[in-house]
Amino acid sequence: MAARMTEDYIRSVGRLAYLWGWPLVNMRNRLSIMEKLPGPGLLGGIVPAASPCSAGMLHDYIRPEERLVACPNQDVVYGFGVIDGMRGPPATMYLSRLPGRTLPPA
Repeated sequence: MAARMTEDYIRSVGRLAYLWGWPLVNMRNRLSIMEKLPGPGLLGGIVPAASPCSAGMLHDYIRPEERLVACPNQDVVYGFGVIDGMRGPPATMYLSRLPGRTLPPA
């Protein structure tokens, strides 16, 4: 005799599928868009973006048109990139100083 799935069980499976599935679909969609970029730069001239396995960084103050960061802060360095493990390991580099800015002592 086959067991009947209860409504609570079906809701739990649906919640778990959404919990684990949404981030996977979201990152896959981002990767498919970022694959079209030729290299690091600013998307729409405003927000940082880059092709997979590289990072785009802001190089000046945030423009008023920027809407992706809810509360932008001029003291934060913003960047964005998507890592695609199928392309091999990404190479990252962190700059200790940006032109025209100084970092507080460690």
